[in-house]
Amino acid sequence: MLFGASTAAFGLIWTNTLQEMVPRHMLGRASSIDFLWSFVFVAVGFGVVGWATDAEGAPTVFVVGGAVSAGLSALGLLHRGVRQMD
Repeated sequence: MLFGASTAAFGLIWTNTLQEMVPRHMLGRASSIDFLWSFVFVAVGFGVVGWATDAEGAPTVFVVGGAVSAGLSALGLLHRGVRQMD
């Protein structure tokens, strides 16, 4: 339930931000690229996580996945444009 709620909340924020920040004449192209790569990386991620869990074990994959997610989120905050968004 927590995963679904957080994914839905992030999806709403992302879609709204995309519509506000991308010029209207480029919105279709930007959205299609965004959705394409999102779906590609989800499928690749499932495969990589399955392989990594078999090789290293679930606890290691959870710790590494959480650390990578937190690190990428923090990395995004280094960009001034992200920090100054309303």
